[in-house]
Amino acid sequence: MAKRPSMNTVLVRFGLRTALAILVGAVFGLAIGELWAGVALALFLYGSWHSYYLYRLTRWLQDDVAHEVPRGVGLWGDVFYQFGRMRRINAERRRHLKDALLQYRRSIDALPDSAIVLDQYARIRFANEAAERMLGVSRSDAGQYLPNLIRHPDFGSYLQAGKFEKPLSLPSSNVGSTHLSVSVTEYGEGQQLVLVRDVSASTQLEQSRREFVANASHEVRTPLTVIIGYLETMAGDDDAAMEPWQGPIQHMREQAARMESILKDLLMLARLDSPWGLQNTNQPVDISELIDIAVADARQLSSEHTITLAIDDQLQLRGNSDELQSVVTNLVTNAIRHTPPGTAVAISWKRVGLGAVLSVADTGPGIPAEHLPRLAERFYRVDTSRSRHSGGTGLGLAIVSRLLERHDSRLDIDSELGRGTQFECRFPRGRLVPSAADDKSAEALTHDAVKDEVSPYRN
Repeated sequence: MAKRPSMNTVLVRFGLRTALAILVGAVFGLAIGELWAGVALALFLYGSWHSYYLYRLTRWLQDDVAHEVPRGVGLWGDVFYQFGRMRRINAERRRHLKDALLQYRRSIDALPDSAIVLDQYARIRFANEAAERMLGVSRSDAGQYLPNLIRHPDFGSYLQAGKFEKPLSLPSSNVGSTHLSVSVTEYGEGQQLVLVRDVSASTQLEQSRREFVANASHEVRTPLTVIIGYLETMAGDDDAAMEPWQGPIQHMREQAARMESILKDLLMLARLDSPWGLQNTNQPVDISELIDIAVADARQLSSEHTITLAIDDQLQLRGNSDELQSVVTNLVTNAIRHTPPGTAVAISWKRVGLGAVLSVADTGPGIPAEHLPRLAERFYRVDTSRSRHSGGTGLGLAIVSRLLERHDSRLDIDSELGRGTQFECRFPRGRLVPSAADDKSAEALTHDAVKDEVSPYRN
């Protein structure tokens, strides 16, 4: 294939041809005695020649089917060549894009989970085959507002809230007793990818597990109560024949009491996992009173620990008193049980930023960093033998974490070997009970803001 001339060469040739046309027109004009008439005639003919090729180019560009590139000479030959090259490149790109789009749709259709692409107005742009099977949403619904097709109030609220950190659980209205998990990923300019997964099997398994734990705990509790009763009777028997058995009986009483504590914690977790067993968490609660009760229990466990308090008595919280009492008691008793005698335990309840923090810190041996992420798991123990000896059930922090979730809060754990451990319960501003001081402070801030706004001497 012959090498195409460069753009500079093409422009030089175009200029030379234009100059040659003017020169020919001038010579012809001089020959007839009309110089400018000859030049004008030459330019007209030269322009008509260019107009002809421009017309051919326009017709060719308008014809999407035509593949044969028009032929031209001079500048127009290069123009036709470049346009033909661009059309071939664009056709190849379109073919690749079409193949990529086809492969993309096939891969999305192969997913067992339903996938729906939404624009910035929550209108459907694309839906795979699983979306029609699970939700009744098909490709023919493109352009429709998705909440109009999935008529569940929680789904519409979930999309409008825009908080997609946690998936949404929904029952399917299109398939029997199916339970669906909805997650949304934002990308591009306001676009969203909605993924819906069938979690019926895992939901049923989790429900069975919860029911088993609750039923087993209830069933074991009755015979355990009978055993504890008989052990107490035997421990109080003054018969000389029972004296050699007092040691084993006392050990059995301790283990039975520990089992009773485990059952109590399991029943509480079962209640927290079941929505019908939950109580109101929007009542004013005096945290300072709960701390006093927890500290009194802690002093009964050990008189060799030093407990210091830094409590804001005016700071109250909206929640459930019994549940928050369990949070405080678990954290304080953990600090006593899992630290050696002579350890200092500091308890504080104060404002931090716009929220409030309940902190329980000790100067014990600390916890290795690799254990911190798993401390709130059920039955997880850093030191199994030591935890059992101290009477712990391995469920305390799991209960604390679950109760804090119910109060829109979280548990932060910070520990360093040799320096101790600090547990912080962080409560948001919306959970605080406004006090008179807060109202006066807010009123003063509002008054100052208004005064600054209207003052003519403000800089």
